[in-house]
Amino acid sequence: MIIIARNVATSIALKSARDKYNIPILGLIETGAKMAVKVSKNKAVGILAPNKVTKIYKQIIESLNFTVNLFGQPCPNFADFVEQGLENPKKIKETANIYLKSLKEKRIDTLILGCTHYPFLKDFIRKVIGLKVKLVDPSKQTVLEAKEMLKQIGNLNVGRHEETIHRFFVSGHKQDFE
Repeated sequence: MIIIARNVATSIALKSARDKYNIPILGLIETGAKMAVKVSKNKAVGILAPNKVTKIYKQIIESLNFTVNLFGQPCPNFADFVEQGLENPKKIKETANIYLKSLKEKRIDTLILGCTHYPFLKDFIRKVIGLKVKLVDPSKQTVLEAKEMLKQIGNLNVGRHEETIHRFFVSGHKQDFE
């Protein structure tokens, strides 16, 4: 199984990867979209993501015949805050207030964290958006779906302790990743 564990990478590569390889391939967007639609009561869903990712979420939701209002909000500084180790909580909160203002005005009841960095900011986001808004982490949903798929095809490792080989491919600085 392959999991494309980035929203932008999923939006760009999922279809061609599925066309090329004959193994289960999951991306974050479809699982995140399904969960957001499932938990939203008023069908007003916000998404913190680059515009390209928001566009793909809208396409996926429409292709699944779901009816929701999806309100996108790009948050370019959020990833930087995470990569800098959440060093400036005051600045993070100020920025979260700016980014989330329009989504609060839309009275969303569900918010998709449309970047793998954003769950690290969950506490900041929660303080600004409030306790009533459900936060959807597509990464968690994707892992749950992967587990279910592997179970269905008989490949879920629940007891075997064979040597595992991990390979990581990094587009950024290897030292930062380590």
